[in-house]
Parts: sequence; C-alpha cells; structure tokens
Amino acid sequence: MVAGRITDANFNLLLEKTQKEQAELKAKVEKGRKHLADEIRLAVDARQWVESIQEYRDITELDASTLNRLIKEIVVHETIGSDKTRHISIEIHFNLKPIPEVEQVTG
Repeated sequence: MVAGRITDANFNLLLEKTQKEQAELKAKVEKGRKHLADEIRLAVDARQWVESIQEYRDITELDASTLNRLIKEIVVHETIGSDKTRHISIEIHFNLKPIPEVEQVTG
C-alpha cells in the first residue's frame, strides 16, 4: 500500500479476508482440540472400564456378594395401558461406569 501498488479499498478487502480466514482456522483448531480431548477421555474411560470389569470376567455363578458389587439398584416400572395390558420395564443401575461407546463423542 505504501508503494502505491494497491488501493486502500483493496488493502482493506484483503485484510478483512485474511482476518476471516484466520478466525475460521482458529475455530477449526479449537474444534479439533475438543474432538481430540473427547477421544482421549473415551480411551481413558474404556481402559478404566476394562480394568474394573476384569475381576468379573470368569464368573461361573452369580452369587449375592458379586451381584451387590456389580449392581447399585434395580428399578421396576409398571404401567397399565388403556386396554388393561400391563407394561413392565426394568432399569439396572450398575456400580461400574457404563461401557464407553463411540457415540458418546460428539463430532
């Protein structure tokens, strides 16, 4: 611009374009960092889950002691439909963390 090869208007357009590109690149880098952190967290959770469940891999009989260590609570839901049919669902809440799944990571 000082040498007179570019006008003020063109310089401002180029500057604006460059700043926009820089902002987009920063956003991509931040998104990539978040995704990487999510992947690392997922890998750590998976490793911890495997380590926690190792103790129970060769169970041949589910006794009360093992059941109490594995399961925090069992919740039974019952509803009766308008046609008088019973609908029962069961929730099992484990003491271990849930099995990590890839779907937990948002992309």
